Amino acid sequence: MGHVFRSDVQELAVQSLRRYLDAEVEPVYNREYRDRFVPKDVLGAIMQRLAGFGLVSGVVADERLGGLGLDWLTAVMLFEEVATTSIDLSVPVAINSFGASLLDKIAPEHLRERYLPGLLRGETFVSIAVSEPGAGSNVMEIRTRARRDGDDYIISGEKTWISNGGYSDFLICTCRTSDEPRGGLTHFLIDRKEHPYEVSEISKVAFNSQSTAQIFLSDVRVPAANILGEGRERFKQHSIVV
Repeated sequence: MGHVFRSDVQELAVQSLRRYLDAEVEPVYNREYRDRFVPKDVLGAIMQRLAGFGLVSGVVADERLGGLGLDWLTAVMLFEEVATTSIDLSVPVAINSFGASLLDKIAPEHLRERYLPGLLRGETFVSIAVSEPGAGSNVMEIRTRARRDGDDYIISGEKTWISNGGYSDFLICTCRTSDEPRGGLTHFLIDRKEHPYEVSEISKVAFNSQSTAQIFLSDVRVPAANILGEGRERFKQHSIVV
């Protein structure tokens, strides 16, 4: 962003973050765990420090839940510094940020209040599960099925190339609830402890300091109250997810 003029406040924010990244993060990602998987506890400690600089928390305006409500230009300036230090670290930062923005925009209040604060503080991790072995960017080919059973849905299927998968405490999962191509897609929040799903890391030729995984859901029972979004608008809300 060399062509963008920074305000004094932006310059102070960027330089403060830069000092932390150089002193504390660069040795972890570029020496100790260079192209090796960074354990969740190590990443969690870094994410909690980054939250104080406005990473993740900056994309949500609700101060009651821990949001800082930075303008997007400042948020991108901060993210650029993280990516400059480690592209692997930028992945969980980006996914948690997207997940926080999604919860802020379309989650019902009870889910926002329960899951957003920990995410904004850097204490928890989210994955966004859209891609499948037979459905990448073409979401209308999604086959992961959510079947209604009383007050719950029973979800079965497989997701692949899911960033943050191994770290995830909860999953925002796009499922098919009917055979209608557009109106049959629904987003569910799946809590890993309460509604366990299986995670298998994918071996890669690069980006090995972060988690990219397969997610297996086998008759996972999730309350209908964990649906994100409203009715037929959920297909349009897919653009927020990706």
